[in-house]
Amino acid sequence: MAKKRIITDIEITEAWKKGIRSIEIDNDTIITPQAQDSAKVKNIIFVKNPVVSRVSNNKINKFIITIGSDHSGFKIKEILKRYLLDSGHQVKDIGTFTEEPCDYPDISYKVAISVKEMQADFGIIIDGTGVASSIVANKIPGIRAACCTNETMAKISREHNDANILTLGSKILGEELIKNICTTFINTSFSEGRHLNRIEKIRDIEKKYLKS
Repeated sequence: MAKKRIITDIEITEAWKKGIRSIEIDNDTIITPQAQDSAKVKNIIFVKNPVVSRVSNNKINKFIITIGSDHSGFKIKEILKRYLLDSGHQVKDIGTFTEEPCDYPDISYKVAISVKEMQADFGIIIDGTGVASSIVANKIPGIRAACCTNETMAKISREHNDANILTLGSKILGEELIKNICTTFINTSFSEGRHLNRIEKIRDIEKKYLKS
């Protein structure tokens, strides 16, 4: 009889350090209670039928990414979606699907909930400047949305803030820069250390204002 795989909190921590945000499992996998709690805190999801979020032979991480935009970001969303798919990631597009005017809070909320409920490793939202979408997304507890205009901001938002949503501005950023920012964001790991305590303080603030 094949030995069943047991996932412990140690494996969860190691995966998190490597920037892995989902772990492949099968029906026989056993996940310890401590590992389940650790995964929730670190926003790591368990995925059956392996598709993404693993380190492949060439050490490139593959992720589940939820992407959305308002009408002003629609064209860039379509370009970025194809770029991510071609890079081997799994992409969930929640709209909008035309250039007809729509309201950015609706799109931002859907992306944020997808990440909050661990249906995706990361979220990407595109509007005119990226600012409006970040404001909405950051209303959701557990979401740390970063509006980035260059690769340095993307890198630091992941290393220092463990950002899980990237917001981008279609009216202020070019296509190639957006691709580079996105690539930097999703392939940069949270550096933990002194930053972990600061993330815990963010969670404490969120808890303070959550309804009982």
